Amino acid sequence: MKSLLIILIFLVLTSCSTEPKTKIPAKEIVLEGIYNKSDGIIPKLKELKGNTVVLDFWATWCAPCIIAFPKITELHNKYSNQNVVFIGITNDPKEKLETFLNEQNIPFWIGQDTDGSAFKDYGVTWIPNYVVINRKGNVVYNGNFFDEYILKEVIETDTYVEQEKEEVSMETTD
Repeated sequence: MKSLLIILIFLVLTSCSTEPKTKIPAKEIVLEGIYNKSDGIIPKLKELKGNTVVLDFWATWCAPCIIAFPKITELHNKYSNQNVVFIGITNDPKEKLETFLNEQNIPFWIGQDTDGSAFKDYGVTWIPNYVVINRKGNVVYNGNFFDEYILKEVIETDTYVEQEKEEVSMETTD
């Protein structure tokens, strides 16, 4: 059991791709439906250039995804007036998604990707997965962790570079 946990942690950590990717254009997302968007028009990424876009890949059955919603909502509320667009993308069936959304208070857009094409195009194999697209329309972050630090750096610099962490020595001196 312990080795399974170690393997799982390794997979999660190695699936995060945080190298700067300022030259990788974002692939267009094709959604079957959009929720929480007043005009009901499915957005195109090319139309969102000039905004920082956060794609949050999730599912109704994914507990870590649901647990993250309050933090994503907080970031949406704080940064939506700074040209930041949040789009949650799920491959859940329409009926299941609509039932879930009727029970939740999610202010950001939710896109339905039932054929999973957006998941495939962005290499999403583990959820939650976050993709951040800068104002120029380039992917600058793709990983399983997301926080305000990442968002602020992308807003300020149009890129994200993970800071190297100092190694902590467990040795004691006598």
